[in-house]
Amino acid sequence: MRHARRVITQTFLYYGAFQLSVALHRSIAPSDNLDIARIVDLSHGLRVILAWVYGLISISYLAPISFLTHWGLFDERQSIIQLLGLPLFGLVCTPLVFEFANRLGVDLRLKRGYMINWYNVVSIGLIASSADALGCKLITGSSYKLMLVDLGGNLAGMTLGIGVLRLGLGIIRNLTP
Repeated sequence: MRHARRVITQTFLYYGAFQLSVALHRSIAPSDNLDIARIVDLSHGLRVILAWVYGLISISYLAPISFLTHWGLFDERQSIIQLLGLPLFGLVCTPLVFEFANRLGVDLRLKRGYMINWYNVVSIGLIASSADALGCKLITGSSYKLMLVDLGGNLAGMTLGIGVLRLGLGIIRNLTP
């Protein structure tokens, strides 16, 4: 039951982040063609946070909604590689980067009463964002310009997500005795 609640909660969070990203993109750069790259990719920021908190298990939490949001994004026909490869790569890339960093001994602990090393979290998130943008470019065969926009959106979404998380954790820390 606990696992199902996490999946449902994170599904709604991811869907909300995705829809908010699309709305922000359309308000800043209105066009009929919504590319893969968004100016602020909040769903990527959520993937970074969940990969940091849950590790590889975050893949199972986000798999259903990741595929559904991707498949609902595009109207034109896609190859099977783009249809399956793009959401799968985006879903798996970030947790694998965090897992790899953890196995290399990077301090990513999230424990009560322990000061979080935000520098490490942001650094690994930066690597994950770069790997995600490069992977999307390789899968779709898009231009480097679109890859850089995707990277910027990933970084903006990650920065905003981690900023909101830090603010929330600070408020909770100040409210608890």
